[in-house]
Amino acid sequence: MACEQHTGGTHAPNETVATCWDADRLDLPRVFIQVKPQLLCTKYAKDPVMIETANQRVQRWLSKRDNSHQNDSDNLSSKQASRGLKKMTSDQRIIYITGRGGDANKGLGAYLKTIDSHRIGLSVNSIFLVLPFEQQLAVIHDLLGRFDGPNTSIIANPMVRTC
Repeated sequence: MACEQHTGGTHAPNETVATCWDADRLDLPRVFIQVKPQLLCTKYAKDPVMIETANQRVQRWLSKRDNSHQNDSDNLSSKQASRGLKKMTSDQRIIYITGRGGDANKGLGAYLKTIDSHRIGLSVNSIFLVLPFEQQLAVIHDLLGRFDGPNTSIIANPMVRTC
């Protein structure tokens, strides 16, 4: 039940389900969604100190993940990196949104990281795809609102929604 209803559940029937939902919701910043205390179930999870601690943990994880994937882009040859796009200047930015099931740190995403070491990537993976469609749109809207600018290149593979 905790897994079945974790996306839309609002009233957990017991402490175990409540804890599962809170753990999942406290981890939402990993997909650029701000934690909403009113959607948390337990007093412990609603504590602002707990929310901030969870947010800091997610930020450390994102930073560690980005650093570990730097090796992916380092493995590309200079010949590959010299084809197509050129290195970005300091006032330019790339935002890359993968297609369904993609990983923003592999393949094209790794190549784009060689062009812009600060490239922003959104993986349309199983974590992202469990979100309701409207929330997926909100994540992308928030991402673009935070990082898009006059010198930003946005690269997105089409996302096909199947019913």
